[in-house]
Amino acid sequence: MRNRNHQITVEDEDGVEHVLPTRKEVCDACRGEGKRALGGHAFTSSEWAEACEGDDEFQENYMSGRYDSTCEVCAGLRVVDVVDEDACRKDLLEIYFDDMRAEAEDRRCAAYERRMGC
Repeated sequence: MRNRNHQITVEDEDGVEHVLPTRKEVCDACRGEGKRALGGHAFTSSEWAEACEGDDEFQENYMSGRYDSTCEVCAGLRVVDVVDEDACRKDLLEIYFDDMRAEAEDRRCAAYERRMGC
């Protein structure tokens, strides 16, 4: 599966690449804001208390958006392309879901390897 030039494609068993129909959806990463603070880092309440302890300037700067940067997922567009499942051929949708499951498994394995020190 590839996401190229705002096109999501899959390759069938014969090696033929198919462009899947898409629709726009609000970006989950930035919740449609187009920007994220500190690269999307979320503070726990204890981390926030520690980060702000005796540093009112950091808290003010953070809350005012000083540390915000363009969302790396939607490139600031606030929306992303997602597969329009209702408009997609069933056989291609199956390939797409298989690809998504394989990519998720690869990410899980990579995360496990990082935790193990690899």
